[in-house]
Amino acid sequence: MKKFLVLIMSVMAVVSVSAAKKTVSGSESSPDFAFPQTVAADASEKMGKAMKGSRYVDALSYAMQLVVADNLVDRNNAQASIAMLDSIGALMPADYSAISALLQAQVYSDYFMTNRSAFSGRTLPMSSYPDNIAEWSRGLFAKKITELVEKANSMLSGDGVPLSGLAPILTSVE
Repeated sequence: MKKFLVLIMSVMAVVSVSAAKKTVSGSESSPDFAFPQTVAADASEKMGKAMKGSRYVDALSYAMQLVVADNLVDRNNAQASIAMLDSIGALMPADYSAISALLQAQVYSDYFMTNRSAFSGRTLPMSSYPDNIAEWSRGLFAKKITELVEKANSMLSGDGVPLSGLAPILTSVE
């Protein structure tokens, strides 16, 4: 399980770095501030096509590109990113859905870490989650992340997709 979590963390780092390194041809002298929106639109379209073609590794890679781009536009897009990952995960076989759950856990963790001082001071009942994650407490984030990691772990089968089959997630898809 540790190798799997390290793989997912590596994937998010690679996607973050590759999104940051992309340049727009022909406009090197002036930055394109709409570039994250362009990347998000392109990734969304390609993710849809990959899902229709049952190319789940590609779909997950495009989903990560979409999450990174959307969060570069606005950190408050995290909730929409989580909902998107949940939606595509529900349409995938269990092993790929497990990766989607881990990606959701990563987005929750990233969102918490960027706003941890606001969340750490809150005390909320642990029995339900407010609709808006901006209203959550530290305990609710910890509970949700733990639930997602446990969900992913329970979905993984011993004879499912080998880690080598997931390696393409670490490279950019074109």
